[in-house]
This record gives sequence, structure tokens and C-alpha cells, in this order.
Amino acid sequence: MTKDRKIALVTGGSRGIGRNSAISLSKKGIDVIITYNNQKDKADEVVASLCTDEIGWVNGQRIEASGGMAL
Repeated sequence: MTKDRKIALVTGGSRGIGRNSAISLSKKGIDVIITYNNQKDKADEVVASLCTDEIGWVNGQRIEASGGMAL
């Protein structure tokens, strides 16, 4: 890991504005972690799209944030 590496945590990253933000950040070379509440399939789709060579993603991760549990 270098000092210049940027990492973003995008809440609600499985759909809508969160999804679009995650993709946009990834295209800029920023590593992205997304959280989701109850749409694991949608979150998996976003992570899969971030892991393509087209976007240039290096490492994808999703975190379930359901049940009111803090991350």
C-alpha cells in the first residue's frame, strides 16, 4: 500500500446514487468498499462490475449492514 492510495466507503452501494458513486470513484482509480442493507444480489453485481478490466478495478469488497449493526 502506498501513501497515495485512496479508498472510499460508499454506503448504499448496491443501487441508485451509491452504485453510481462507487462506479465513478472506481473509474478514477479509487479503491471502493460498498455497504448494502438487504440486496446482496445487487451488491454482488456492483462488485462484479467494479472487478472488470474495463473500469480498472483492483480489489472489490462488499459489507452487509443490516439489522442496525454498526460497522
